Amino acid sequence: MPTLYRVDVVLSFAAPVSREAVEQLRSDLDLPEPALETGQEDPAARDVRVDEDGRGADLVLLVEAETDVAARDVVQDAAGAALVRAGWAEDEARVDLVRSTGAYDL
Repeated sequence: MPTLYRVDVVLSFAAPVSREAVEQLRSDLDLPEPALETGQEDPAARDVRVDEDGRGADLVLLVEAETDVAARDVVQDAAGAALVRAGWAEDEARVDLVRSTGAYDL
């Protein structure tokens, strides 16, 4: 049975980035959005935090998957692909950590 996993993605950047740039990156993730019973997107499904110096950011996502490992893997792949699509070189931006921090049975 699928479970909804909360997955945190820690990103680092060689130069300061704006919150808007990180929000755009989050929007570009190729992940299905969890929906409310009404069919509308769940506004709590994704969150963005940017460090004061702009060199680090956290994305908090809710992902439906069979296991926490599968949830982390799909988010890792999506975050890496979104960085590439956004034009970030490997030495400019990277995914430092992907961890699951909660699970909710559906």
